Amino acid sequence: MKKALFYLAIIIVAASCSADREEETTENLTFELSTQNEYRGVFTTLDGSKRAKVFIKVPTNNVLAKSRIATARFEMPNGKVQELKGSIASNSNAIYFQNEHSSFRFQLSEGENEPTFTEVLFFGLEGDILAKKHTARGPVTPVTGTYECGTCNGHPILGSGATQTFNFIFSVADGNGSITTQTTLGGTVYNGIGIQENCTVTGTLTNCELSSGDGSSTTTGFLANGNPVTWTGTHLFNNEPSGPNDCSGVSGNWQWPSVSYGLISGTFLSDDDCSTELVFEDFEDATITYTTSVPEFTDNNSDYFLRTDGSNISSGVNFSGILGTSFFAAQDIDGEVASPEQSILFNNLDVTTISTIHFSAFFAEDDDGSNEDWDDDDFLIVEYSFDGSTFTPFFAIENDGSAFNEAPLIDTNLDGDGDGAEITETFTEYSASFVNDPVTNPGASSTVTIRIRMRVDAGDEDIAIDNITISGI
Repeated sequence: MKKALFYLAIIIVAASCSADREEETTENLTFELSTQNEYRGVFTTLDGSKRAKVFIKVPTNNVLAKSRIATARFEMPNGKVQELKGSIASNSNAIYFQNEHSSFRFQLSEGENEPTFTEVLFFGLEGDILAKKHTARGPVTPVTGTYECGTCNGHPILGSGATQTFNFIFSVADGNGSITTQTTLGGTVYNGIGIQENCTVTGTLTNCELSSGDGSSTTTGFLANGNPVTWTGTHLFNNEPSGPNDCSGVSGNWQWPSVSYGLISGTFLSDDDCSTELVFEDFEDATITYTTSVPEFTDNNSDYFLRTDGSNISSGVNFSGILGTSFFAAQDIDGEVASPEQSILFNNLDVTTISTIHFSAFFAEDDDGSNEDWDDDDFLIVEYSFDGSTFTPFFAIENDGSAFNEAPLIDTNLDGDGDGAEITETFTEYSASFVNDPVTNPGASSTVTIRIRMRVDAGDEDIAIDNITISGI
């Protein structure tokens, strides 16, 4: 009887071990079936008319052959999605993805993290895909966007207003690192390089500086027709773990010394960002988002303070890089009204859920060559007020502190003297931000007023503003 019980115990233990091994095998099989490699990147048609973020998932070799179906997802800026599938042949690193509208071939060499793409077609248009392997430790963030020229110099493509692609791939978790760009021009796609650095964290958002090149040996992002394209910008993104608050936005300026059309320059902007637009004023139509301290006026010559297309001010005033047809301009303000200091106001903007307010605008000044005209008492100052009476400056343009006749400069430290970039006759974007917190807003006001205060009180002392954007985060 004891011997029988002994054998029975052995059988029970063996059965238990067998069950444990079966359960362990099932768990491992489940894990292997879910294992896949993911690639993230960007897509554009060669003509720059279509672009998308690309997400590709490829099952590993551990997955059963019948389950080895790869998927690709194109997410367009307008919210539309294209999904493609591809079967993986045994012992092959090539996958042909397709649906009824689009197709491409994916190829990955052994040991590489960056696949190559060929035969890219999107609704009959030839295209290009750029992607990198995405992992938890090496996350990849694709950002799609466009660029335009402010100074076009008659370039037949850029000057026509045609949409051109400027996409980014960020392959660093946060902070400093290299980035990759994808740009179109005249049916050609240019892949380029850049760096991200000097990142600052404000709560759940991180803001980083971007520039073309590798950060050491070159500032060239890529070569277009043999000449270098360079650019600078900023990248604002949510730094929380991936979730519903994910966001990433890019903006900046670029320039290119073209062979036939001279120095062409402009701006680039991502399709998405992390902000809520509070105001956009382009001075183009009857929709006015601002008020002025006095009614707008002009003497049709050199005394003016108004929105204009240039036809009702002095013909001697010249700007380049005008965005659209109209802008706001001022010169010799007290030639027509009593005070040389007047203002543009954006009143009572709702900031109930906003913690940071961002201001950007394009500025220009009719450049008088070596004979500059701004005096020490000329200025343009942008201020905020949460109570409607106490205003705090956060952006300024002034001369270098000389009594008379110097160039207008960005005042980077708000000490009353310009020490930064010069405002020229080419409209160029500049920006600044301030926070909404108990220090800046002790009364916990739900609204803020932005005031652009300016003083130019003589002939040839002028300023122009366009495309004002006030946004919040």
